Amino acid sequence: KACGQAARENGQTICPACSAAVNYIEKYRPELAQQLMSAASPMITHARLLKQQLGADAKVVFIGPCVAKKTELERPDAAGAVDVALTFEEVSEWLEKSGISINSCEESAFDGTPQAHSRIYPLPGGFLKTAGLEEGVAQHSTGSVSGAREVKDVLQSPPQEVILEPFFCREGCINGPGLKSCEGLLQRRLSVAAYAEEASRPRPEEHFGNDTRAKESGAPPELSTEALREHCAASFSPKPFKSGAVYSEE
Repeated sequence: KACGQAARENGQTICPACSAAVNYIEKYRPELAQQLMSAASPMITHARLLKQQLGADAKVVFIGPCVAKKTELERPDAAGAVDVALTFEEVSEWLEKSGISINSCEESAFDGTPQAHSRIYPLPGGFLKTAGLEEGVAQHSTGSVSGAREVKDVLQSPPQEVILEPFFCREGCINGPGLKSCEGLLQRRLSVAAYAEEASRPRPEEHFGNDTRAKESGAPPELSTEALREHCAASFSPKPFKSGAVYSEE
């Protein structure tokens, strides 16, 4: 909703979810920085929600396939949200050195069940769908581009009146550099799609505030729509680089 508002009211048409794309725009295409939607990324928004639910002294660790998230948490507009950002590869190495085998660990459910659209976020088009932008906003249509060269090419001359979702990694976050997998990209896509399909078979006992397990564990209740908007909206401010760096395809 915050992204939709940015598109409607400010004419901002570039989704800010991909940290690598944001970094590239700020450094090499600073004239486009004001087109980045003034909404916090999902990582920052989620971290702020966790600290509101669990307390400001709670430590939030982001684990994912993206190395650019490490620089995102250092941004002034993201200060204090995420304490540490690790890649899946780093966590795997850590567990291996600690003698911990994931396969021998007991499975458990998430404290809160991720909803349907949010589960496809790692795929091209996933952010647009999660943010409710897939059908466009006002006079804008939508488009998703993945792959470093493809993103660079489209940013040379961004299409007018198109809400653009750039992913620097080909096929989106499922192909991030911090993810080692023996599966090909097609199988990864299918795995994410199957995970999203599970949302059509909700298990109420996994939701905050709606079940005996949550009450017994002391899990905090879900936040109101107003609180969600407060954490998402107007929490991102682009910072165009003025270093005079020269861009090279190399």
